[in-house]
Amino acid sequence: METKEKFAKEYLEDYIEGKLDKLNKKLGGFYAFNVKRFEEQADRKIKYKNMGLGFYLPANNVKKYYKKYENIIKKGIKKDKRNHTSKQIIWRECANFEVQYSNDLFTVITNLKGYGYSEQHIRNEYESYLDYCLKNDLI
Repeated sequence: METKEKFAKEYLEDYIEGKLDKLNKKLGGFYAFNVKRFEEQADRKIKYKNMGLGFYLPANNVKKYYKKYENIIKKGIKKDKRNHTSKQIIWRECANFEVQYSNDLFTVITNLKGYGYSEQHIRNEYESYLDYCLKNDLI
């Protein structure tokens, strides 16, 4: 797939957000960032698990949630890879985390683990991304 675009136009989030919202609603998940908000949304008869980052889920739905969540992520990655080249995806992540300033690829490598790209492939694309930034006065 050859294209003139240097960066992927969509993010993984663009492919999965609606599906995750539906999953959260279906399994009774909600966000609450303080006790008052939690009490407003929680059913007192249900035991909840704090999933992190203010997200709560009925404890009996956690296993089901993880299984469906992982499936949504895998499908989103598959669609992202179908619509963009590895270069576009890696460059998008490099730009998103502004690694041309930090030279720290840890977050990019971590975020792209599910894509099946080797660390060396990501580092090679980073080198070409950095060269592009230098030539286009982006540093």
